[in-house]
Amino acid sequence: EPTSGLDAYEATLIIKVLRKIASKDRSVICTIHQPPSSLFNEFDKVLLLAKGGHDIYFGPVKDCVSYFEKFPGVSPMEEGANPASYIMNFANDIHAAERMRRARRYHVEPISTTAESEGFSKIKRPFLFALKHLVIRTFNFYRRASDSSIKRAIINILIAVIFSSVYGQEKVKTQADLIGRFSAIYMTTVFLGILNVLTIIPIVFQQRVLFAHERDLQMYTSLHSLLAYSIVELPFHIIHSLIFVIVFYFSIGFSNNGSQFGWYLLYFTLYMIFCVYLGRFFACFLSTPQLGAVAASISISLFTLFSGFLVTPQSIPDYWLFLFYANPLKYVFEGLLVTQFNGNTDLITLFNGRSVTIESYLNLHFGSRFSYSNRHADYIVLIGFILVLRTLAYFSLRFLKLMSR
Repeated sequence: EPTSGLDAYEATLIIKVLRKIASKDRSVICTIHQPPSSLFNEFDKVLLLAKGGHDIYFGPVKDCVSYFEKFPGVSPMEEGANPASYIMNFANDIHAAERMRRARRYHVEPISTTAESEGFSKIKRPFLFALKHLVIRTFNFYRRASDSSIKRAIINILIAVIFSSVYGQEKVKTQADLIGRFSAIYMTTVFLGILNVLTIIPIVFQQRVLFAHERDLQMYTSLHSLLAYSIVELPFHIIHSLIFVIVFYFSIGFSNNGSQFGWYLLYFTLYMIFCVYLGRFFACFLSTPQLGAVAASISISLFTLFSGFLVTPQSIPDYWLFLFYANPLKYVFEGLLVTQFNGNTDLITLFNGRSVTIESYLNLHFGSRFSYSNRHADYIVLIGFILVLRTLAYFSLRFLKLMSR
């Protein structure tokens, strides 16, 4: 109620400010009681509520007077009269059946169709209808926050340039050169994964406030929210990953083979999506952003420790191997390495002076637990991890009410 307690001049100023905000593609919703015609006509749409919370009109302001004038027994509005006062004069005299018919005309279900004593009731929408509108709203949210998306793309480019510039396109000749390539792949993947996890958590906590309100009204379900954000976010994840991989892959001197580039893009994109959904799960499951950040930090630490890079697979004790195989970063790192270096017969000089091919060193360093034959299984497992996180996030939204409206 932005104009409550204000005189006519101050109310006009406030409404004009809200009009400017709305003109910048922002949604402005406010309650106003019998405004003068000059203020009433500033609005695009009006929702008129009768006694008991029944909605009797929802549509453009410019059509509301002509709409009511069509009904039998309703006198036309006098010239120069206030349209807000005109429609309020007979709002409570319209029969409930007519309210239902008018609400359906504007594709809006009545807020209440039962006795006044029930108060407001819950709003229900067909599943696809609600999903469509939530997808549109979510897309508009990301479009308005395009500066964040641009910043993310710039960060990806900077990380790619910094790490690739350390190595350039120098030919791999020694064991140290090859380990450096392994490190560049590993560190860029881990670093950007951490960035995705930690930046999504506070965003989801902001979104949870609105979701809690809409869930209580049954406007949207947990599944609606899950699907809408998945549909809208997926293109952004692919584009950001593509930007990084194009800059990093060719700057560091990897093969120009299109198949190997495609494999790299696939594994890297899947891991970025996994990290975003990991952050979303913690934000849905835990009660505060701080707890989400702590849980994410612990998880990423375990992923990096048991990925097979810091500690080679052969060196991991048998009783910790379950963490190695339950680690999504293991499958990402394996997929990235074996698809880039399998079949590479270039010779490198080891620290002991012996010469071996790059493919032989890959098998020597990581053993049988990193294999080119696992490349298809690797991305299938990653997709499985993503689906598990989406399922856990759904049940968290569905059954945990960590925030009420």
